[in-house]
Formats: sequence, C-alpha cells, structure tokens
Amino acid sequence: MEENSSERRTISVAFSGAIPNPQEPSYLPDIEFTPDGEMFAITARDDHRVRLYNTRTRELIREFGAEGPALDLPHGLALSNSHLVVSSKGTKARGHTFISCYDLRAASAKPVSDAVAPSELFYEPHSLALDGDHLYVTYCGGKENGLAIFKWDRLTGEIGECLHLNSESFNGYGHPKGVAIDAKTRMLFVSFTTEKPFPVSRSNWRQKLRRAWAGSDGLLHFMRKCLVELKLIAERIGSTETPVNNGVMIFDLQKGLPETPEKLLLSNEYNRFENIDVCRGLLALADPLNNTIALFSPNDLSLRSPRLVVSEHLTFPHDVAISPITDELVVANYGIETHEDEVMWHCFGEDRSDRMVFFNLAGQESVGDLSAA
Repeated sequence: MEENSSERRTISVAFSGAIPNPQEPSYLPDIEFTPDGEMFAITARDDHRVRLYNTRTRELIREFGAEGPALDLPHGLALSNSHLVVSSKGTKARGHTFISCYDLRAASAKPVSDAVAPSELFYEPHSLALDGDHLYVTYCGGKENGLAIFKWDRLTGEIGECLHLNSESFNGYGHPKGVAIDAKTRMLFVSFTTEKPFPVSRSNWRQKLRRAWAGSDGLLHFMRKCLVELKLIAERIGSTETPVNNGVMIFDLQKGLPETPEKLLLSNEYNRFENIDVCRGLLALADPLNNTIALFSPNDLSLRSPRLVVSEHLTFPHDVAISPITDELVVANYGIETHEDEVMWHCFGEDRSDRMVFFNLAGQESVGDLSAA
C-alpha cells in the first residue's frame, strides 16, 4: 500500500521525564487519556488505586480506590471526558472479577455503575475501550478467551448488558490483550499473544527465590509467594496451547459487531503485545517481553516494518498512550525483569523502574484529530 505524505514523515522521540510509582513496587498495567486530552489515568495494580493526572502539568488530581468500595487489583482503563471505567482483575480465590465506572466530576468516590463478566468461563478483564454507546472488554484469564461488548450510557456512565461476545476469533490465537479503536477509519484493533512452552529446567530459579525473599515480610509471606509460582508452573506444564501466535486482529466496525477479523496480522518474532493505542495517525504496540514500544501507520500495518521502535528508559513496558493534545507519548512500566523469553513475575529490578515514562514526539500527525467524548 502506498503511504501518504503524513505517513512518509520521519518520526522521532526524546525522553522528557518520568513519574515514579509513589508506593511500594506495583505493576502499572494501563494508562489512558481522556478524548479531549486534558487528563490521563494509570492503574496501580498492587496498590488497588487508579491515579488521575493533569496532562499539561502532570500533577496528581485524585485517586480512585482509596475511599468507598475498594478496587481489587485494577488493570484495564477507559476514559471519556466525564467518566473513568476500570476493570478489577481480582483473584479466583476471592470470586469474580468486575468492572467499575466513576464520574470524574463527582465528589463521591462511589462508582456510578459496575458489571461482572458475561460468563463464568471468562476471567481477567485485561483492557477496555469506549466507543459511543459501547464498552469493549478483552478477557484473557479464564477457561475461554474473548472480546465482550457491553452497552454503555455515555451520559450517566451506566454499564448495561453484554450485547455481543466473540470468542471464536481467538481460538488458536491465544489471549486477547489490548484493544483500541481508530476514530477515523472505524477499525477495532485487538492485540493477542500466546506464551511459548518454557522448560521449567531453564527457569532462573535463583533470581526468583532471591527477589521473592528480599520482597517478603517474613517466612510465611515468602512461602505464599512460592506457592503462587508453583501454581504458575503447574498451569504451564498442563498447557496445550499451540501454535505460538502473537499479533493483531483488525475488525471493521462499519460492518457491525466484530464477528470476523477483517485482517489477521501475525508477528514473525516471539513477543508479547500487551496493549495497543491508536491516535493521530499512529498505532503504538507495547511489547514488554522485548522492552520496546513500536509505532506503526494504521493504514499500512505489517508488524514487520515499524516507523519507529522505542526502548530507552523502558523496563517491561505494559502499556502506551499517545496524547491527543500534546506531542507526547506516555508509557507505563511494570519494572520487572525478563530472562531468556521468560517473564520474571514478582522480580522487580534492583533500581525501581515501575513508573510512567514521557517522550516528546516529533513528526506525527498534527494535533486536531480528536475523538468525540
């Protein structure tokens, strides 16, 4: 496909600062801007918080989860100009996961609505996207994986019934992760990933045990962490997911509900596309396994020829967001390590890097392509 003049422009980034996670080390799964670009929010999973910031000053405006009904390992985010929607990953031992919606203008910290998974087979609402009267949710941690579409009232923030559930498209393609919508083309992008079988004998056990002990409050806490890791090993041994596929599915929303992908793009390398964003003529993919953010043109996406790859200051970058009003790219770092294609869960770096990282963007589409609230 021939690129237009804006796609031929050279783009570049320059590091412009960071906001560290102020509490104990915690995964920072998702970061999103409001459509008008005036605010952005980030989930702090282990702190059970969502933090809302002013885009222009980077000052903290408020926290959700500190008061009122508690969030339970918050993960995915979606924002309108008036509401914040967040998914709580929770734990299977404590019950079902859920999604909460907050009014950004209200003084109350109580959610205006909430919703549970459309089926007991679905678990871990990973990523969210708002579009008109619909809320899109990817589920990747249950007996089935899929993309759910809930009814959503943009005026009240009420999350309604599940209107559509697509699991068939992801059969054989692993776990749906990030979800984003291109307001111009009405295309829905869903990233997906499959972990390749990893021999237990190759695991970096010394590093894991050392970090687990260093971050434990005592022997009992350490033993609990070891049990969590043993459960992950058991799941890995029993897994029969083949082949290992990682890539992006593209659905055409102009043709109705996303039943069958318009395009299926597979990566020729092993990666882990956790989250995705589309804004101002760029598509950004976060690949924490390889510590990179890749920027593509949504009109010419092959996953083999990114316009730019960013790796500086990144440590397991789990999400990326492009600002609608400032020439900035913001990345949410987990701050954990990898070892020979293995994710070292719970192993934070010696120097803490669970933080938001800001980059100045040059050469992208001009400001003005703003989505509707």
